[in-house]
Amino acid sequence: DAWIVRLREYLLIRYRAGDVLLGVCFGHQILALVLGGHTERAVQGWGVGVHRYRMLCSPVRGLDAPSHLQMLISHQDQVTRLPAGAQLLASSDFCPNAAFTLGGRVLCFQGHPEFTHDFSRSLLHIRQGVYTPEFYARCLDSLQQGHDGLTVGGWMVEFVDSARQWRKPSA
Repeated sequence: DAWIVRLREYLLIRYRAGDVLLGVCFGHQILALVLGGHTERAVQGWGVGVHRYRMLCSPVRGLDAPSHLQMLISHQDQVTRLPAGAQLLASSDFCPNAAFTLGGRVLCFQGHPEFTHDFSRSLLHIRQGVYTPEFYARCLDSLQQGHDGLTVGGWMVEFVDSARQWRKPSA
């Protein structure tokens, strides 16, 4: 689509200008693509509900990362190859490249820190016809679990604050 081509061009301009960039879900996918990675339809199918990831390292220098992270998700596509030089932050069997950072200026998460359980439940209900009844029930059940959206949001704020200290001025 034309808007995606324009967005890709814009993100590359912003990256080259030294801006700090955050990506969530589609933003995670398109930033990976723009910066040399690869994104495609997930062979695993839809990812919906609360998913658990292994944290491999902290997204912010000097902050400890928990061993696991739970996030609300809703996606069919995934990053299948990270850009060169990217550091993988979080992974699962379902989504091997669930979060990454690049050059201290890019931080991306496949999951949705901004989602709430109610919003996820509503989105799941709206798309109910897309899923099998068993998958729908399993995803709905997953919404009984907590998620770490506030933690991820805090990391994003810390990341931007930290990166801005080293950011070169935009043109």
